[in-house]
Amino acid sequence: MKADNKLAIEGGKPVRTKPFPSVNNISGRNFGEEEIMSSAAEYRFLKECYLL
Repeated sequence: MKADNKLAIEGGKPVRTKPFPSVNNISGRNFGEEEIMSSAAEYRFLKECYLL
């Protein structure tokens, strides 16, 4: 590791060059069947615990 590494805020090279996707930007958000089923199970659990 170089001793002259700096944080981007201190003039070093940024780690990311593109911003993260916004809430309205769907790029990078791919939900498969496993994620959908996991979310549904979590919702059912919370519904039982908190009587939503």
